[in-house]
Amino acid sequence: MANTKPHDNALQHGLTSARVVIPQLGETVSDWEAFRQGWHDALQPANGPQREFADRIAGIAWRLRRAEAYQQKQAELQAELDRSVPDVLEALQLAHVKPEDLARQKALRAALALSDSERAEQARRYEVSLERSLERNLRLYEQLQALSK
Repeated sequence: MANTKPHDNALQHGLTSARVVIPQLGETVSDWEAFRQGWHDALQPANGPQREFADRIAGIAWRLRRAEAYQQKQAELQAELDRSVPDVLEALQLAHVKPEDLARQKALRAALALSDSERAEQARRYEVSLERSLERNLRLYEQLQALSK
């Protein structure tokens, strides 16, 4: 996938996508609308500005949910990879692969683990950013509601 564009990368995991609903991730407009309506029901916006804030809050919460799902899936994939790599390395040893090729395989696995770790850290930072944004917007929403009374 050397020819993928940043836009395509955003659609693979959805963490940085400007789109609210990403069908490639199994999301549907009807799921989003139901989720959004749940936030409107909980926040009970009374006017246009409050509805806009409720939409913003729902969008942040939707993306936070996506980030959590991404991290869970990455953890599951990493666990599966961790289980299978020793088997592959053992099979290479049994197949009488040259020691230098085996060392290269181990080095490649170490590099993959580092990049996996970096991706996980990036996803975690994005999730923390979303959580802070959600908290900040909820506080602003409460202030907006107080001004409207």
